[in-house]
Amino acid sequence: MGKCQWTLKMKKQDYIQLRTLSDQFYIDNKGLQEALDGSNDGKVRGYGIVVIDINGLVFGIPLRSNLNHKFGFVSERSGGVKKGLDYTKALLIKKEEYVSRAYKIPAAEFAQINDNKEKIQEDFNKFVNKYIEAHNKNDANILRDYRYSTLKNYHNELGL
Repeated sequence: MGKCQWTLKMKKQDYIQLRTLSDQFYIDNKGLQEALDGSNDGKVRGYGIVVIDINGLVFGIPLRSNLNHKFGFVSERSGGVKKGLDYTKALLIKKEEYVSRAYKIPAAEFAQINDNKEKIQEDFNKFVNKYIEAHNKNDANILRDYRYSTLKNYHNELGL
């Protein structure tokens, strides 16, 4: 069976896929370190994700309304606040049914993300590969940049 549409690598003619994660994702993935929505009261705030395939692994990169570091893609700046995709909070999506309904954002922000989909794919790939390399070399300086990253949850899948 071929890959489903949501797992295909982004191509020039494709529109980027903005989605939410299903409730089942949160049920099946309790206890992820550094993941968004890890509130103590058990409530989950749904947020938009961009679905990206990196080396056969499918990740959901969340949209953040306050991106306060350099590890992401800025889609909008307003009053000193940056909105965009947060690579550090990317989640591994192991089942197609974890990807839920479409997520709506303002047209200008969508266009900014969609027009840069190849850059996003390339930059996130570099982000993941740099983590793998730093982990393999036990490079504490580089790993410091990843201390709040969700990638620490996926060592088996990343071959670490």
